[in-house]
Amino acid sequence: MTTTLAVVAPVFLVLFTGKGLQLAGLVDSRFTEHCNRLIYHLLLPALLFRKISAADVRHVVNPPLLLVMAATILLMFAITWGVARTPLVPRRARGSFMMNSFRANYAYMGLPVSFAAFGNTGLLHASVLLAFMVPLVNLLSVLSLRLDNRDSRGSTASLLRTSLFNPLVLSCMAGLALAALGFGLPHVLGRTLDIIAGATLPLALFSIGASLRRDQLRGNLMVVLLSTACKLLLMPAVALLLLHILALPLDTMARVMIILVASPSATINFILAATLGGDTGTTSGTIVTTTLLSMATYVLWLSLLAG
Repeated sequence: MTTTLAVVAPVFLVLFTGKGLQLAGLVDSRFTEHCNRLIYHLLLPALLFRKISAADVRHVVNPPLLLVMAATILLMFAITWGVARTPLVPRRARGSFMMNSFRANYAYMGLPVSFAAFGNTGLLHASVLLAFMVPLVNLLSVLSLRLDNRDSRGSTASLLRTSLFNPLVLSCMAGLALAALGFGLPHVLGRTLDIIAGATLPLALFSIGASLRRDQLRGNLMVVLLSTACKLLLMPAVALLLLHILALPLDTMARVMIILVASPSATINFILAATLGGDTGTTSGTIVTTTLLSMATYVLWLSLLAG
């Protein structure tokens, strides 16, 4: 437990430093807005492309593990769809509850924790998994919010195009293609990408920390707690159970997958909920609650994985 806490604590100390900077007036909402755009459109794509393109895809792409990951996400979609039809979840909050229970901060939180726990190998595995995970969760997120909400802006086709062909997905696909073809990057370009990518993880954590506000803790408390339990506890438990049923080894890539699916709800969920007529209050409350509690649950899962 002490060892895993030592792994997780620095990640959250950087995150809380971002909050400290915001409280001290050194950064504001305009900073986080521009920072998020920079991370999303340049820094994260550069990091993912660099890590994946330099890898031997024959050894880092694990089809059985990718199936487990996809099955975990689909099972969470199905489970939360069933729970959303009970009196525990108001009709307006159904889609948001479902999305918040499986769509996580895979990049902003999952990548830093994977790197902290498993070093560059963990970061590589997480990058490869993201290449296959992001399109699926984006598709299911739009579907979740469309099931019960017709009060939304933008067509489904337009939203799907934006979700499936975003910079993260495109950079991952480009990296996989380059790695599969066996083409290496020129040394100068590779070093340039390394320098750019080096700013990604700390800036992502600063941005998350600076974005956390007390007034975001709102919404339906029961739904927030249900989403939190599903996201931080049930989803990684489902992934572990599938690994056990299929007798797959709990190697580094499998451990990284568990860390990714144990990540807190994504900050972009709020934007999707606002756009597609979801429950923005409950979404905001879930994002803050899962982010704060994930420090404890990351320690829990890393301790179990180490055992």
